[in-house]
Amino acid sequence: MNEKLFTELSGWLTQAGLAGTPETEIVSVFCDRCVAAGIPLGRAHLAIDTLHPVHEGSLFRWGYPNESLVHEYGRTSLEGPDVSGAVSLDEQATDVWRRGPFYNMLQTGAALLRRRLNALTIKSVSLARMTRTLMETYLGRDAGQRVLSGRIVRGIAERIDAVVWFSDLRGFTRITDTAPEQAIPLLNEYSDVIVSAIHEHGGDVLKLIGDGTLAIFTAEDRTHACSAALSAAIAVSEGIHALNERREAHGKPVTDMYLGLHVGDVFYGNVGSRERLDFTVIGPAVNEVSRIAAMCRSVDQTVLMSSAFASVDTVKRRLVSVGRYALRGVSHPQELFTFDPGA
Repeated sequence: MNEKLFTELSGWLTQAGLAGTPETEIVSVFCDRCVAAGIPLGRAHLAIDTLHPVHEGSLFRWGYPNESLVHEYGRTSLEGPDVSGAVSLDEQATDVWRRGPFYNMLQTGAALLRRRLNALTIKSVSLARMTRTLMETYLGRDAGQRVLSGRIVRGIAERIDAVVWFSDLRGFTRITDTAPEQAIPLLNEYSDVIVSAIHEHGGDVLKLIGDGTLAIFTAEDRTHACSAALSAAIAVSEGIHALNERREAHGKPVTDMYLGLHVGDVFYGNVGSRERLDFTVIGPAVNEVSRIAAMCRSVDQTVLMSSAFASVDTVKRRLVSVGRYALRGVSHPQELFTFDPGA
């Protein structure tokens, strides 16, 4: 490869890194240009560690026309198979990586073709992706995107109309007291069901508080937000039922979700000290939804909804009143609703 072509390729890599070009495109174009320059390249692998709660790293591939260009390989040494005993996709991806030529070269110390490049292109792009992943993992998808876009000033909050979701797990304290070794695996499995359903129906999880989950559903039309939250609640109920069957089959403790749903104005933005901020929602609607969720135990219902939520046309015909109740810290008794078993 002559120096002119190398310089041109190095310059392109620099520009691609600064522009945030996806890793798959960088690897593909780089390899194509190497072939065009006369290098007899048949296949290529590039691996990089990543900061992700599930995956340990990413493997980018070139020269496999009928297979995926990217594989995420997981921490299979830290977690066993799921309760069904099935082999995870992460284990499959790890197996692909270990059978590949790049892994073999690392293990055997085989010769590598090395050229010094003036740009850390893949690392630059991957770091940006890692930052986005970390923001969305710990702050929530929408909140993470807002912080990355510059919404980091303390005290700046937007007033929005939103469905507020607050849920926790029935008997979680008892389970942690009697079987503390089961607490984290149990919490992870039930959180998978709850968070996945919220995300699949367009909601954003803002906070995980022990066994509690705070989320919001927003839309230009309140009707759409309430319908989405209701669909997510149904999906969680079905998902927990299936999870409980699997856990019971393996002799593991089971539980259920208590959920409160409310809709109203909230302030959405940064609150906290100068050194430690939280991007969340605050306001009377947030306080009320936590009180509504707490009433589930008293009225023996897994899901309770406020009258404001139940008044929305598309959901009211599926609900039934369970009566009026005084909520702690709320000035007037509230009529609460749950799913109508006959609807």
